[in-house]
Amino acid sequence: MDELNYLSRPPRRTHGSLLSDLHDMNRQFIDLVVSDEPFADRAGLDRCAQQALQGLSERELERLATCPYSLFDIAFADAGVWQQIDASQLTPLSTPDPGAALALTVLIYARQLCQQHDDVARLFLGMTDTVVRLLATRDLPALTACAFAAEPPLKAKLAGHPHFWSDLLDFVRDGTRERQLAAHTLGVQHSAAKFPR
Repeated sequence: MDELNYLSRPPRRTHGSLLSDLHDMNRQFIDLVVSDEPFADRAGLDRCAQQALQGLSERELERLATCPYSLFDIAFADAGVWQQIDASQLTPLSTPDPGAALALTVLIYARQLCQQHDDVARLFLGMTDTVVRLLATRDLPALTACAFAAEPPLKAKLAGHPHFWSDLLDFVRDGTRERQLAAHTLGVQHSAAKFPR
């Protein structure tokens, strides 16, 4: 509990360390997708994307994790979800879910961005202005209830987009700096198109 209390009041961070934290969470998310097929299915990734991820080398997985935006999502562009979240009405998990702890980490990180670096929250996580305002006010019990709800909230970013993951993985496999920059640009463009402010 002491750790949660500490995490609920994180120190002010530089943008560089916030990006490093994002990369760590991206890597944890990728590792879960690669190692846990049921989690990957719940995250919304189709089997082709799952198999492509499993075929990446360690170096390619690390390159993928260093995208300057999240590879995961927790309804960061859906204000309706955050307007309706009520910790007392969320049904808790009946069995452990491997993504729940990561979801809580992501939500605490996201709230920190909303409270201290709202421009970074929009850029890194694809948040709308309304979600930034709503998430900034959520307390730790509400975030914990959301993370450990029976319906796991952690999803793959743009999982339903017809080209995002396939293009991103192609860029990562190529390995050149030009293709890496293209992959980074791709995510920002798709996020902006799908998540207007």
